[in-house]
Amino acid sequence: MARDARRRRWGLVLGGLFFAAALAVRPHVPVAAGALSALGAFAFGFALDFGLGLLFSLVAAGLTLYGTPVWPLSLAVSLLAAGGGAVVRRRVFDLDFENRALALLGAVGEATAQVDDEEALLDAVVRAAVERAGYTLALVMGECGTGPFGTRAVAAPRGYFLLTDDRGVEGRRGAEKAGVSGKPEALARTFAAPALEGRPAARRFGFKSRDPLEDLLRLQGSRAGAAVPVLYQKGRCLLILGARERGAFEPGELRALAEAGRMLGQGLERLQLLKEIAELSYTDPLTGILNRRGFFERGRRLLEHVQNFEGRAALVYIDLNRFKEINDRHGHALGDEVLRQVAERLHEVVRSRDLVARLGGDEFAALLEVLETNALEGFLSRLIREIARPYAVGGSRFFLDASLGVALFPRDGERLEELLRKADAAMYRAKRAGRRVAFFDPEGDAALARRFALERALAEAIESGTIEVVYQPVLRHPGGEVVFFEALARWQEPPEVFVPLAEEIGLAWALDRLVLTKVLDRLEAWQVHGRPLVSVNLSSRSLASDELFPFLERELKRRGLPPGSLALELPEEPFDERRRGELLRRLWGMGVRLVIDDFGAGLVSLAEIKDLPFDFIELPRSLVRELGESVGAEAVAEAVRALGERAGVAVVAEGVETREELDRLLRLGYGLFKGYYFGAPMRAEEAERLLAEGAA
Repeated sequence: MARDARRRRWGLVLGGLFFAAALAVRPHVPVAAGALSALGAFAFGFALDFGLGLLFSLVAAGLTLYGTPVWPLSLAVSLLAAGGGAVVRRRVFDLDFENRALALLGAVGEATAQVDDEEALLDAVVRAAVERAGYTLALVMGECGTGPFGTRAVAAPRGYFLLTDDRGVEGRRGAEKAGVSGKPEALARTFAAPALEGRPAARRFGFKSRDPLEDLLRLQGSRAGAAVPVLYQKGRCLLILGARERGAFEPGELRALAEAGRMLGQGLERLQLLKEIAELSYTDPLTGILNRRGFFERGRRLLEHVQNFEGRAALVYIDLNRFKEINDRHGHALGDEVLRQVAERLHEVVRSRDLVARLGGDEFAALLEVLETNALEGFLSRLIREIARPYAVGGSRFFLDASLGVALFPRDGERLEELLRKADAAMYRAKRAGRRVAFFDPEGDAALARRFALERALAEAIESGTIEVVYQPVLRHPGGEVVFFEALARWQEPPEVFVPLAEEIGLAWALDRLVLTKVLDRLEAWQVHGRPLVSVNLSSRSLASDELFPFLERELKRRGLPPGSLALELPEEPFDERRRGELLRRLWGMGVRLVIDDFGAGLVSLAEIKDLPFDFIELPRSLVRELGESVGAEAVAEAVRALGERAGVAVVAEGVETREELDRLLRLGYGLFKGYYFGAPMRAEEAERLLAEGAA
């Protein structure tokens, strides 16, 4: 240390001056000469050490006091002065060494508070040990952090190294060379062995070296060394320090260094915990691959890397086909296992430098660094094959395929968000065209942009409640009596457009819930006209919703409505027969009436009518149109009416638009009708006037 050198220099100068003065006054004032020699002995003892101070005191006593009667007393005083100088020197130097360790402790505290990276923290500590605390060398050795960070060095003697992997570290001076490994078994053969067990260790270096770690420190100008354990849960790490002073690393300094090691370990643990938390926030908990947030965070860095090297990349948007059928039919637990297997296959297909993520639901994405077009095509082919392989879950085998959309960087965009949007658009184009893969096409994107705008508008209309409900009367003929009303949703787009769209984008239940709410509100207002019946069309997704039954029970009770005032028209899509029976019986048990919509189109067979609790059957419009043109159509229509009559279920002929169709149906024995021949669907106010006139 600089202050150590200055003290040594001034001690030698003052000691020499005191001895010269003692020689000068010896002939005249022997007692003064003795006192001056004692001061010189103290100065030499302070500047060097007790041994040299003792030697100088003996010489001084002999020169200045020989022949005088008090020379033994003067000699004793000189000896005591030399020893006192050495003691004071030791204490002063111990305080300096302890302050040096405290300076390092402060630097560790600052670094742990300010640095947010393990490598940067270790680098800051070893640099501070040399540049701020004044140690000749600082090494971090062993299993530190989550590296590996490699080895760093700065020219000796003011050097510092980081060693966090299995590579050795070495020092050179002229033709000399020394090195040591950072492995615990190698460090156990050095003076650092106690530090591996959690105790600080120190050694003063003699004339003969005893281990390779000592050799390394010697080459950097060190005369003493210390090994300080860095205590933390996930590794064994040592901070090795060298000092020029042989008297360094006394107990006070070692205690401060041990505290610095403990604080450094806490800093490493904190950074590792933050890293683990960040990893969790970037990871999909179900599949273990990246989630949307992690994909965007790391994807941006990957694109920056590709751009720096003027490379290319491809973003692949992956949507699983038929997964919802598996999930709905077999339950979410089995569906989750299928998703985990899909994620494993995707992870196996991509390279280590590429990214794969689950964006949500059954949608995944991969970001690839593209070297050649053929390589991208090969990846897409492997991806399709892997997804198409059967999935074995719960003793059963399931089959999936996927629609893939691809956007290229930088051709289709330079921002990850833009690439993802365009890959998503390409995926939709592939799905609608029945293809496995589609690359982004600007013209196709324009059409999809219109579709996305329509989706957003529909979602906003459902959320704001601006979907209108109109009422189509079901009439008994002759007489024109209204048996019930069918509630129909109306919007800016025709029903054949927006109703299927709501199902595709997951808003089927939201749309049906809105219609049900408006119908129930209307039924509550219409109770003054008796107890009219209104039917509402439900999608298969709404029937499968866990919210359906609680909603119906709550809303009917809240309004004081009898369940029999509401009828549900069930869709034509087929679903599991056992679940269908349970669902229909539960609805019937509530008191809600049931209508088979488009009977014969897939929901219920003729043989099941007698076993399921339906109130109405609707003969589909397609069959009504064929009457008079097909003998088979008339036979089926007559059979449906007869079946309903025997089962006690009323049959409604829907979509009647002409007098000829009405006459044919009357001849076949039909008595309930709805269609434009009797009038278009009407607004709620018109339907209420019809009720008020007593037609219901």
